[in-house]
Amino acid sequence: MDKRVRCQIELALLNNCGDDKTLQHVQNSARDAGLLSAEIDAALAQRSFDIRTHAAIRLACAIQHGDPTSLFFARKRARAMGITAQAMADIEQLVQAMPPRNDAPVGE
Repeated sequence: MDKRVRCQIELALLNNCGDDKTLQHVQNSARDAGLLSAEIDAALAQRSFDIRTHAAIRLACAIQHGDPTSLFFARKRARAMGITAQAMADIEQLVQAMPPRNDAPVGE
């Protein structure tokens, strides 16, 4: 997975994690990867200016939240945007490695 895309997914997933140190580290990594402030802000809002990256972010968020309907449509959209099965598996692994969100129940 491209470092820029990975950073955007991490920012989207970490925005409400409550760990400012981790979030700052990911923001610095995003800047090092060449992301502009507007791209970082968009990722923090779970968006991207790039349609394919946006689909990857939506997929990651759907995986994180665990809603089957959202996950179905996010996977469908990701496939339509050309995201491969391997890339989707990589996104799922990334989500599994992330700390739980403050607004998500622990253990889900």
